[in-house]
Amino acid sequence: MLSVISRSKLIVAVTGCVSLLLGGAVHGALIDRGSGLIYDSSQDITWLANANLAQSQGADANNDGFMAYQEALDWAADLIFFDSVRGVNLDSWRLPTASYVNPNTSTHMVGELESLFYDLGGTWRQNLFEVNPVDSDLALFSNIQTGWYWGEGSVSVNLHQHMFSFDVGRTPLDAGTSADCAQCHNPHGNTPTLLNHFDYYAWAVLDGDVGSASVPEPSTLLLLGAGLAGLAGLSRKKKNRI
Repeated sequence: MLSVISRSKLIVAVTGCVSLLLGGAVHGALIDRGSGLIYDSSQDITWLANANLAQSQGADANNDGFMAYQEALDWAADLIFFDSVRGVNLDSWRLPTASYVNPNTSTHMVGELESLFYDLGGTWRQNLFEVNPVDSDLALFSNIQTGWYWGEGSVSVNLHQHMFSFDVGRTPLDAGTSADCAQCHNPHGNTPTLLNHFDYYAWAVLDGDVGSASVPEPSTLLLLGAGLAGLAGLSRKKKNRI
């Protein structure tokens, strides 16, 4: 008969193998796929773990990560990121979607940046970096900036519908009035009125799960479990014969 310790080891082995096959550490709706990639299962998108990769790449003229809207769109669209875990180059990146507030009806449509803000423990109109206790999911990411991030959206809407801030916890026009945009200053000192004259941070996302190709079918997991259980049975029979 298997000892309690042996059975415990078997359970740990099965759990560990299944966790490894599923492709990374799970944090609620956020799953670390390795190689600086975080899968957001609630939105079915993959985030770059580095929230200011553009600055690390020197993608903007001032080397601080601030870009005009079109510049940010182009950076994301042209991005090729090497996934060292799966050994592939990933393209087809884009900016995360922006939240939208209709200034006439105050209807609030939650975008991908805002949804991530809530997944990381944020509260509307509160500074994410002052949340206590700190949400453990926040450790999955690096270089989340205190300032506005560009969000992809229709250029026909108000300029400030294209942004979300993790330290302000809202879009500039969440109340449906332009008064909230007093903080929407340009980091380089000027306050123009045209979309592509504002400079803010850019973060890139990829549709779907980069780890999906390495996740086995449920039948595969069942076979794995059955195989390990079979090994345990053989071990039990051998011990009974002794």
